[in-house]
Formats: sequence, structure tokens, C-alpha cells
Amino acid sequence: MGSLPKNWANVNVKTLRGLSGMSRRQLVEELGYRGVSLPQTSLSRIENGEQAVKIEEAIAFADIFEVPLEGFLLEPIGDSEYQVNLARYNEAKRNLIASLKDIDYEWSSAFKSIELIRELSGQVSDPSTKEIFEKFGYIFEEADESINRLGWVESMFQINELNGSSRINRNVSRP
Repeated sequence: MGSLPKNWANVNVKTLRGLSGMSRRQLVEELGYRGVSLPQTSLSRIENGEQAVKIEEAIAFADIFEVPLEGFLLEPIGDSEYQVNLARYNEAKRNLIASLKDIDYEWSSAFKSIELIRELSGQVSDPSTKEIFEKFGYIFEEADESINRLGWVESMFQINELNGSSRINRNVSRP
């Protein structure tokens, strides 16, 4: 009778969490988003090889780290092309989230400016100034429409400002 293959899940959880830069708390949150309840103490025991990984946890871990379940369970993930790709992916994700935060700030500033100008345009009595406000009114309407069309980006990326963690909501469809 042949020997059973080694289960690498415990080792890979620790390795992949380290490579991804996630804290245990962040990983537990990600598991929760996938319907898997796991206390941080249990995650610590899993990483230390003191607790086995349940199948539903393994499926969630593989999904979080975007690795095939079979590879997650049966192969050690160490120094490999995967590490390089994961590091690039995480860097790109961090850069994208930072850019989205910048865009959100700029949109907020633009909205405030548009609202102020609209408010002031109602108070202007000079005909030439009113004409300028009317001409710019079209630009403001187009800006509103563009921002509304791009609003799906905000709902796609759920960013937790308190801890800097992020989660991609893959269930949001583009308008």
C-alpha cells in the first residue's frame, strides 16, 4: 500500500499569509467574508501545525490566496515563481487601492466645488456672469454623469479606513 501524500495546508497558510503581507486578523476577516468562522487563536494553531485545516477552511484559504486547492493541500509553496507573482499582485493591489483613495478624495473635492458654484449661480444677478455659470453648467452635468457611471468602482473595492485592509467585491457588475 502506497503512502498518503503529505498535507501542506498548515505550512502553506503561514507561508502565503506572510507573502501576502496579511495579518492574522485580516486573514480571519477574509475567511469571515467567505462564511468561515475561525478565531485568531485557531489560525495561530493551524500555522504552527497544532491544528488540522478543515476542508471548508482549505477551500477558503485557496480562494483568498488565489491558488488551486490541490496545490494548496499537496505542494509546498516556497521560493518559486508563485512568490514573485504574488508579490507583484499585492504591490499592484496596494497601488490600485491608494489610487482609488486619491480618486475618492478628488471626487469629493470636485463635488464640493460643483455644489458651491451651483449655489452661487442662483445668487448671481449680473447677466454676463449668469451666462458663464450656464455654460459651465453643462460641464458640471457631464462631470456628474461621469462620476455616477464610475461609482461602481467604489462599491467594488471595500476599503476599511481604520485598518487599511481591503477586499474586492467580485459580485459588483459594471453599469
